Amino acid sequence: MAVENQATPNQPNLILARIVVALAVCVLLSAVVVAYLWLRPAGGAQSSLQIVYVAVGTDGNLDLFQADAAGRRITQLTKSHDDELFPAWSPDGKSLAYVRLPLRFYRGTASTPDAGVFLLTFEGGKSSEQPLLPASAWGSGQPSWSPDGRRIAFVNPVMPGREGGAITGTLSLVTVSTRAVETFPITISVGLVDTSVSWSPDGSAVAFIAPRGVITSAPGRTDVPENLPSAAWIYNLSDRALSMVAEEASLVQWSPAGDWLAYANTENANGIHLVHPDGTGDRALLDRGYATDLAWSPDGSRLAACGWMEGEDQVGVAFFSLADGNVAAYPLGAENQIPQFLAWSPDGAYVAVSLFTESGGMVPDGSLWIVDAATGAAFAFPDNPGMEALAVWKPGK
Repeated sequence: MAVENQATPNQPNLILARIVVALAVCVLLSAVVVAYLWLRPAGGAQSSLQIVYVAVGTDGNLDLFQADAAGRRITQLTKSHDDELFPAWSPDGKSLAYVRLPLRFYRGTASTPDAGVFLLTFEGGKSSEQPLLPASAWGSGQPSWSPDGRRIAFVNPVMPGREGGAITGTLSLVTVSTRAVETFPITISVGLVDTSVSWSPDGSAVAFIAPRGVITSAPGRTDVPENLPSAAWIYNLSDRALSMVAEEASLVQWSPAGDWLAYANTENANGIHLVHPDGTGDRALLDRGYATDLAWSPDGSRLAACGWMEGEDQVGVAFFSLADGNVAAYPLGAENQIPQFLAWSPDGAYVAVSLFTESGGMVPDGSLWIVDAATGAAFAFPDNPGMEALAVWKPGK
């Protein structure tokens, strides 16, 4: 399994796969050979683990639901006339951030008071919702909590003007307690790369994907050339120092110990790499393939990746052991499906992954799967018509 960003014909647009729901654009998919996996009964997962995911509610909108790891004891957390997306738990498990998009957004209406990042707080067995930050006219990227739970980072999409050009985004931080927003003078490409923000374990810096060459500009500018090669960058929040740690990158995730950054190398489908935060020690975990997401295990001993395996003819999930270099790859999914949104359970036993399928509508069809990280056995959540994806695990055991 590995990565490629430009060479593969009909390559799926990774950023649209990640932000497709927020932008209401269909995912562009590549055909892959059908792969089958024997399924384990859902009861095999620990019922004490809790997961929150996006699914279609009774009113036909996308809502947030919570269930145990086996897909039982389902509770609906939100029920509005809008769509809720990209849930993200605070480190202490007391608050859930997410993005809300009104239905009129899909008809091309600009930003409304209902669009933005919201916060669901749980206290005394009850939940309360409050707006955290309005979204841009084109929605919001997925929220990412700082390790101390005080701030949330995200990328707000900015569409090009009438003259055309690339879709871009601005990096912003919101302080949860005060609602103060800080927008940084960085233009991030959201054309063919991942737009999630990865925090350093000490909260002093963030890593993200941005174009090479055109980086610093006034917030909101959209004059980034199309098809500009992307790279992995680190932005120090205290001294505003910006440094490139890897060229030709499309995904980047900081390790829990802070000593490594994992990234997908897009140069000649050159696989999955590790690099130190200072840009040294670059080495390949997998030297060729195509990855659609990366996620570190809670203890940092393993890296999970999803995408295409075996010469890009199978879609699945792989686990890399940093101690011994062992790679365990398991097929998952079928033709015209793309896996994304990997999430480890807090005990490191399971990985949740979403499989997206082109539906022909504004929002792609998505199914949610739980994979045993030790055996590769997998089971699907109860089938839900339409979207069922974007899962995150509640912190704690």
